Parts: sequence; C-alpha cells; structure tokens
Amino acid sequence: MMDSPSTIDPLPPLLCLPVELHLEICDHLQGDSSDLTDDGPFELMRLRLVNQYFHSLVPAVDHTKLLHLEDTSFAQRNDLYACKHCLRLRKGSQFSDRRIPVNAKMTVKRQRGGLESRERFCADCGFADQNEYVGYAIGKDVTVDGVRWVWCTFCRKVKKGDEAGDKRCHDACRACLTRLRSRRLAPYVKVEMPGDNP
Repeated sequence: MMDSPSTIDPLPPLLCLPVELHLEICDHLQGDSSDLTDDGPFELMRLRLVNQYFHSLVPAVDHTKLLHLEDTSFAQRNDLYACKHCLRLRKGSQFSDRRIPVNAKMTVKRQRGGLESRERFCADCGFADQNEYVGYAIGKDVTVDGVRWVWCTFCRKVKKGDEAGDKRCHDACRACLTRLRSRRLAPYVKVEMPGDNP
C-alpha cells in the first residue's frame, strides 16, 4: 500500500533550493580563509556532515587547510588539533600525551605550527590496522589523556586502562601477561606483575 501524499514528509526548505544556491551558501560559509578569527570554515565542515548530498557537494578539507585551521581562535578555544590520517580536527585529549604538549617541558615542535605538527596523528589512527594507516607498531604503548593504551604483541588487540596493565607490562596486555606467567613462560618476559613482592 502506498502512502498518501499527505503522509509523505516534504523536503526541508534548504534542500528545496537549487544547487547553484547551495554552492553560493558554501562560498559564503567559507568566508575569508586568511582571517584566523573567522569560524566560517568550521561551519562549512559542519554542513558537509548534514547528509549525503552535502557530503558530496562540499569538498573535503586537506591536511594543509586543517593545520591552518588549528590557529583559529575557535580551534584554540576548543583545544582542536589536526590528524594527518583521518583529516579531522580532534580534541587534544584524543592524541598521545607525547604528540600534544601538555606542559612547558614538552618540545615546541609538536605545538601548533611546530615542525612536527604535520606528522601528528590521533590515537585512534595510530592504533588502526597497519594496512590502513602508518601509525604505531604492534607492541607500542602510549599514554592518551592519562590512560595507558597498548597494542599487545601476543593477542594483537589494543587494550586501554586496566586491561592494558601498567608500564611494567611493556608490550603485553595484563591478560596475556597473566596467561604467559601461568604457563611458566615468565622467564622469557622480564617483568613483574603489579603487587608481587620483591
């Protein structure tokens, strides 16, 4: 049974406009790209997320543009940094603590506009499948927003927080290290379990 015309939802007024006007709106939202106080590029990025039509209409932002957007007042207010792999502006808390300087002792190379800012990637991309991105290697452990993440050498899974264990677990998660110790393979893994007596 077909819906009667009265029950079909009409298109929102914005989608009823011709494509030419949509392109004019995009140009207007983009604003002056040299003005670092202008939030226009962010509005354009939001428009791209509205639906599939606008996603195909609005061009994606490249990494160079994202690095430029890092310097805007909006990005600084919201602690946003560019990821070179997923090409998104993400919160500083979504990066390894070593990739985003959290105190004055950290190198200025990773700060906004620093020499290494072009090489910065978020933790999700760093621990993604190696075929997809070039990030962290299996066995790597990093701290993200104060929480330890490890890509376990044995189970090949990314574990976070309590599942990752502490620094004494090195390249293994807590579960794999416990399993190894129970199989009496501990002499090959030179670590102590947390809580063991010296």
